[in-house]
Amino acid sequence: MADVNVLVSAARSPNGLCGGLLDAATAGRWIPVVSVMLFQELEEVLARPKFRDVLGQEATDRFLADLIAIAEWAQDPTAAATSATRDPDDEYLLALSRSAKVDVLVSGDRDLTDLLETTPPIETPAQFSLRLLSYPERIVRLADTDLDVFPLCLGGNVFGWSIDEQRSFAVLDAYVQAGGNFIDTADIYGRRGAGGMGESERIIGRWIAARGNREQLVIATKVGMSPELPGLSRATIRSSIEGSLERLGIDTVDLYYAHQDDPDTPLEETLGAFGELVDEGKIRHAAASNYSAERLREAVRIGAGAGMASYVALQPHYNLVERGEYEGDLQDVCAQAGLACIPYFGLARGFLSGKYRRDGAQIDSPRAAGVREAYFNERGFAVLDALDEVAAAHDAPVASVALAWLLAQPMVLAPIASATSPEQLAELVACVDLELAPAELARLGTAGA
Repeated sequence: MADVNVLVSAARSPNGLCGGLLDAATAGRWIPVVSVMLFQELEEVLARPKFRDVLGQEATDRFLADLIAIAEWAQDPTAAATSATRDPDDEYLLALSRSAKVDVLVSGDRDLTDLLETTPPIETPAQFSLRLLSYPERIVRLADTDLDVFPLCLGGNVFGWSIDEQRSFAVLDAYVQAGGNFIDTADIYGRRGAGGMGESERIIGRWIAARGNREQLVIATKVGMSPELPGLSRATIRSSIEGSLERLGIDTVDLYYAHQDDPDTPLEETLGAFGELVDEGKIRHAAASNYSAERLREAVRIGAGAGMASYVALQPHYNLVERGEYEGDLQDVCAQAGLACIPYFGLARGFLSGKYRRDGAQIDSPRAAGVREAYFNERGFAVLDALDEVAAAHDAPVASVALAWLLAQPMVLAPIASATSPEQLAELVACVDLELAPAELARLGTAGA
């Protein structure tokens, strides 16, 4: 979303304004904040220890200077509308909204929805904090859809397996606080844990219910790999979506993947079933995972037909040490069809996180044995050496460099990575702000070739 030029806050109390100012400051963005309350109360708000303790004297003084300027502009509505405005009058709000100078109105007052006709959009303070204050420049549009996503997708495969519900909640909270909104799971995730298949979806569903943040999220899940509901027949898809919706506690899945290709079911049947779910509002978009280039190309062709769902994204196995599946024909199909690439195992099951070393200590992880077998070889260690070199140049976590490389690849929109702690998550999220030089991308690419 574009930078906010005008923010009208309908806070009617010192507490309401105080919360809005803290949200803006902690997100590192200075936005004019306007209130319908009397200006005389503003200095009292800013004098509170909360501001001095959290923001510091210099930042508080800057806020005070901004607010004084706003108060002066408020005497001239014409001038105020070009930058910020303080409004005690609903009729003036209506006139201002029609002027098309206000980007968004932030208010918890639902009655304003009836007053304001079509613009500006109305968001609650919580929605605004996520969409506009939490690193809005990082949000990207998913292919030809209406889904705006954070460019690092949080993998839910560890929820209910290697971490329990309490730790899963902590990771989810940390992800959202970092600006994230894109969460990936599947009907089979959790199968190796005590809760069994579907436990990842259940944990995410309970977290959404506890936080009340469904509207702020993009939820992706999958069908087709469960031993109880295998394949991509119409019956399987319709049965599976009902189970996922129930476990997630939501009405609509934003992105519904075919978890793997089903050569025994005609693509027309699969895409027709997805199309029915779109029409019924049970999913917003369909996507593919683990398809060959030939089958994906055919699915794209069939998906253009009447009553069919069109795949909008591909989720392949792709990272610095797993490149053969995606690079080449699959990448070409994505480019030709405009499909977003959302690679899974972006850190090669943790190998590219930096915790695995030639002579390092044994890693206590359910994945450790498989990682050692697959990647403990000269090519794998050459990639780690290159990652160390680039990470040192940026003073960045190794994991963030591996993910930043993925983000720089053609058609890649948001790699998927999972975390088992908020501290680990912070290392992953750092990839979003990390820009690698062409020489660094080449160095990494050559090491992993």
